[in-house]
Order: sequence, then structure tokens, then C-alpha cells
Amino acid sequence: MVRRAVISTMLPLLVLAVGCALVDKEPGPVEKAASLIYPAGIDPGRTSRDPGYGYTQDNPVRIGQPGATGPVAAAHTYLSHLRDGDFRPMRFKQVQVIEAGGDRSGVGVWELRGGDGVTHRLYIDAHHRQHPPLDAAAPLGMYLYK
Repeated sequence: MVRRAVISTMLPLLVLAVGCALVDKEPGPVEKAASLIYPAGIDPGRTSRDPGYGYTQDNPVRIGQPGATGPVAAAHTYLSHLRDGDFRPMRFKQVQVIEAGGDRSGVGVWELRGGDGVTHRLYIDAHHRQHPPLDAAAPLGMYLYK
């Protein structure tokens, strides 16, 4: 009888100890990658996997702004939502406009500086009203905050 009481008391403690030992094991690389937490408003799926997207004149970020606002306002909206690799806002300024021939409008060249001091040069074609700025992807190495 005493033996049964000891076993019935010890068994739940043994199960609890084994369960805790399994939970406390060091996570592997897959578990670590899956547990990477992004700040609220950051969706890593919104970053392009194309290494040339936004970084070349032939593959600019294509955005626009419906309404009366112009291409500079669309670019400002987009750029103010970009974050560097550490999820920090970046400073930006337009450094050039590359005029396109024919019926195409120009592509703006923007210089961005992240909180880590790294400078990026992005090409933005902001004459596409059907592509709102916050629907575009972020270039590789950056994130879009929404």
C-alpha cells in the first residue's frame, strides 16, 4: 500500500522531469531560423529575391501615387517605409533623374543611408499610378514597413 502511494506520487514528477528535459534541449538551426522574430509591421516576404530589383536603371522599383500627387511624393511614401537590414528607417535624397526617351518618363536615382552607415543607390520609376507605393516589394537587403 505504501509502495503504491510512493509510485503514484513519484510517477507524475518523473513524467514532468522528462518533459522539461525535452523542452530545455538546445534548438537546432532549423528551429533557430524559424524563431527569428521580425518587428511588428515587417513582412520578410515583401522583400524581393531579385538582386537587381531597384538597383539598376533597367529594373527600377515601379510605383505611382493615385490622385494629384506627383512622382516625388510617391517615391517619398515608398522610401519612408523602407528599413535597413537592422529594421531601422533610412535617410534618403534624390541625386539624379535619368530622362527616358519617347513617351516614357524619367527614372529617379535615390541615395539611401541606413543606420549602419551603408549607402545604397536605388532607381525608382514613380510614374505607374496603378502600383501604389506600399504594394511594391523592398529591394534585397531591405524591408518594407507597413
